Amino acid sequence: MTKTAPKSAPALAQTVEAMTSASGEMMRKSYDRSVAMMTEMADISKRNFDAYAASVSVAGKGLEAINQRAFQYTKDQMEASMSVARELTSAKTLKEVLETQAEFAKKSFETYVEEANAMSGLVQTMVKDAVQPINSQAGQVVAFMQRRA
Repeated sequence: MTKTAPKSAPALAQTVEAMTSASGEMMRKSYDRSVAMMTEMADISKRNFDAYAASVSVAGKGLEAINQRAFQYTKDQMEASMSVARELTSAKTLKEVLETQAEFAKKSFETYVEEANAMSGLVQTMVKDAVQPINSQAGQVVAFMQRRA
């Protein structure tokens, strides 16, 4: 039996070396896949951040436009009110006062409705534009997850 041990020792060493080599290769491939996936995840995280930043930027610009429009509407309404006040003070009859007031009320309501519709359009456009970068990135994340599944 002692004579077979030296002959099987090289075979055992060769078997252990083959197993170690195969195990090492599997670990290297697994490590490489993990590094590649982590790199891809880091890239996705960066793109997510960029999408959120773009969204916030678009929303900020949209809110600025809405604020400017609201300010202009308020200014125009104040000027119209002052103009009507001047007309009312120069009216000679009660009929002129009532007609001037009725016309102002009608025009103010029409202007308000127009402005509300315009503001609604601005808000819709802002929301659509602000959500677009996030939707685009979400689609890319879903595609990444489906490839990895």
